[in-house]
Amino acid sequence: MKYIKTFESHRNSKSVETYKPVNEEFLGALGKMIGNLFKKAKERINKTKGGKEIETIYQKYIDMIGKELSKTAKVELNLAAAARANENPEAVPAAAPAAKESLYTYQLNKVNEADDSDAPAPTDVDAKTAVTQLKAKKGVLDQIVKKLKDMAIREMDVVLKKYGGAAANPQLDIIITSKKDQFDLDYMNAQINYLEKAGDKTESAAIAKQRDVIAKKIESDFKEFDTKKPVTYKEGDDVIYLLQGKKKEEYKSDKKPEEQTAIVGVHKISKIEGDKFTLLDKDGKPTIAKTSAEILGKPEGSPETQAKPEYKVGDVVIYKRDDFATKDGQKQWDAIKEEERSNPEAEDVKKMITAELISSSTIRKVNMGNKDKEISFNNANGKLFTRSLGEILSIVKK
Repeated sequence: MKYIKTFESHRNSKSVETYKPVNEEFLGALGKMIGNLFKKAKERINKTKGGKEIETIYQKYIDMIGKELSKTAKVELNLAAAARANENPEAVPAAAPAAKESLYTYQLNKVNEADDSDAPAPTDVDAKTAVTQLKAKKGVLDQIVKKLKDMAIREMDVVLKKYGGAAANPQLDIIITSKKDQFDLDYMNAQINYLEKAGDKTESAAIAKQRDVIAKKIESDFKEFDTKKPVTYKEGDDVIYLLQGKKKEEYKSDKKPEEQTAIVGVHKISKIEGDKFTLLDKDGKPTIAKTSAEILGKPEGSPETQAKPEYKVGDVVIYKRDDFATKDGQKQWDAIKEEERSNPEAEDVKKMITAELISSSTIRKVNMGNKDKEISFNNANGKLFTRSLGEILSIVKK
């Protein structure tokens, strides 16, 4: 058994960790999924307007949580290391043989390894004490994490509002939703690491089961990222809104609003003033006040919710280029008349093509599988490149 070092000795340590790859059998499907998920999430964050600001806030609060846990509860949980490892789980050190009961295990820091030559000999008692300490202070730890997580989300919501809100910037809203879950994932991974290194495999396995559910939730958060379209609201539109005291994560977008009347309602917009919406109540009176964060979209049947056209090889389509999201491409596209959006020769469309925000090309391959929905084209060198279904703007009329 190894003993748990104090936070100060850990912070002052000059030792360098050596990471060893973990074999695929140990990582399992979930470990590889997490690595790929966070790698792609990072790419999406970098391309989304406001995404980097959200990531900065996240990293700031992950660091704050770790320091507060050490200061208040005297328990060192390395959440920052867990967060970094999400992007590359195969680069974490090999785990102890007894840890194979969890799908993939984080062995990330040197918190429980003595690297001072004059340190006292490790004992079983020290490790057991560390585990007892963690369990005894679990309630306090949870409160600290929740408090700082809530503060982080409030800061993120300010950024979301700054960049148009959930309606105008649904991709940023999805990123924030995923970050809410990532706080829990990193907290659980840090606990698993702490417990396993202290020799408690039973408790760490129990937390791992909860952690794996959160991992799947994060994967689900991003399912609509590439297909989610900005929604423009106007007075007279029917909208789905959160009831008082309800949270966005309680609403299931794959279910109809009428099946979730305890969570959401559907009424017409009476007035829009910046971020504030006034809705008509059941008696037709403007008594319902909501912010844009409480508006979840339009019910089925609205233009934005109707099914996309089916694409086939040979169709010429207009698609988003890499700078579309970062240079207000959606705002420019929305300003173009509907009847001109399928004509690459229309003046406003040509301006966006010249600015390299959009382009048109002939479809060479279509992949409409359950997981990956992609359209492929040939570039100038004749090589295939792909765009997601959500990046296709229109079919060019022949």
